Amino acid sequence: AMVTELNETPTFKSQFSNIFSMNPIPNPNILSPTIHSSYHDHTTFYETFKNHPSPLLACINIQSLQSKFEPLSQFLSEIEMEGVPLDVLAMQEVWRIPHPDLLRIEGFTLITRQREEGRGGGVGFYIRNGLNYRIEESLTILRQKIFECLTIEIKIGGRQFYISTIYRSPNPPSGMSPSLQMTEFETQLDSLLSRLSHTGSTAYIFLDSNINQHKITVHNVGYQYASIINTNGFTQCIEN
Repeated sequence: AMVTELNETPTFKSQFSNIFSMNPIPNPNILSPTIHSSYHDHTTFYETFKNHPSPLLACINIQSLQSKFEPLSQFLSEIEMEGVPLDVLAMQEVWRIPHPDLLRIEGFTLITRQREEGRGGGVGFYIRNGLNYRIEESLTILRQKIFECLTIEIKIGGRQFYISTIYRSPNPPSGMSPSLQMTEFETQLDSLLSRLSHTGSTAYIFLDSNINQHKITVHNVGYQYASIINTNGFTQCIEN
């Protein structure tokens, strides 16, 4: 999972999730021009974010929300008791949720976009009750195993911005080559980031792309992926 708040972007048990943000708000009290990415265990996580005044966003590839619901619910309850004011939890791989009413967490609203058929995939958010948000349908795209995306516009503490959660499967759809799947993913990502950029608003993207960014050369997909992010005015915030 990954955790971020609007002054810095530390990671919490970060493995595959990525975050990048656009147009930092020109106020040093809101977003530092220096981006940090740090690992936190439970102790340092609580110490860092307890009673934190800024909006706090988190991200996790849950790999079946239904099967991981109990430990996730317990974790959110624990951080609430520790005074960590989580506002939004972005999720990838929520999988199929036949009974969403059974996955309610006190104090949060669950919204998802799931695959129409097959196992895996899907994206969603837990959003703190009382926050003013709306699903941005024009920026919500569900192309199974290629580009599964849910975007919201939300207002937290007087700050209004977009948040997208995105998943790309490491395996292409049946009948599609891996190279074509990657091309389609890059096209969709470029389109989404361009449209977000043209809104003129701040945007935060939580993404499990299944792209290895530790070995980027001018000839591989990691380079093209990074180029799409940069040319659309976004900044990669996860360093490790």
